[in-house]
Amino acid sequence: MQVEGTKVWTLREPVLPAPLAHESWDRLRERPEWTTGRLEAIEPWRVVTLEPGDVLWLPRGWVHSARSEGVSSLHLTLSLTAWTEHWAVGELLSRVVDVPGRTTFPADFVRDPGTAVEAVAALRRGLADWFAGSSDEEIAALLRTAAIREFPAPLRQVSAVLAGGVISADTVFAVHREAVLSAVPDGERLLLRLADRVLTLPANAAPVLADLLARERFTPAELPVPEDVIRLLWREGLLSRA
Repeated sequence: MQVEGTKVWTLREPVLPAPLAHESWDRLRERPEWTTGRLEAIEPWRVVTLEPGDVLWLPRGWVHSARSEGVSSLHLTLSLTAWTEHWAVGELLSRVVDVPGRTTFPADFVRDPGTAVEAVAALRRGLADWFAGSSDEEIAALLRTAAIREFPAPLRQVSAVLAGGVISADTVFAVHREAVLSAVPDGERLLLRLADRVLTLPANAAPVLADLLARERFTPAELPVPEDVIRLLWREGLLSRA
């Protein structure tokens, strides 16, 4: 997103299909077969000049380079998180307590190809047995938990505590609805899932909460939210004084 001045971008088609996060161009250049000359030999797909207010969207993997031409230039880069199967495998291996892989490879692993093959075969059997004994529901729940942790958590608002009883019918609150990842009924409770915690509300608060989360702002005069609910959501960073 170009903010100030202009910038010239050279775009080339991907050199890898759906590259992963660690497969940046700098990392690829560490491989003997990948050189700057190889990149320069790829015919540019397009050369574009961005001016203030212009936005350039790059699909995953497109090779791009930028230069300014004698003027002060500033742009912002916004990247989107993608949860890939590669990410999922890494999260499983790092989070599951009973996943295979704790056994130390033999000391001759490097020097003796036969020893290396035996060690890898044992690891593969262990992983295959673990996956066979784990349900899709268990694995999906674990990966969802890992993904949720990557969302920013709302900051608790000290101002909600310090404000004491200062809430009037005309107090304007901003609603940070993006912080609520899910709202799930649980008997007489309503569970609000945030990135790093779960808030508990009475189940009968579900209709008014749904109305609240559909808004960007509200006042107690417009929407009759119980004051204790307002204070909880304010304290937990889901609301702020507008």
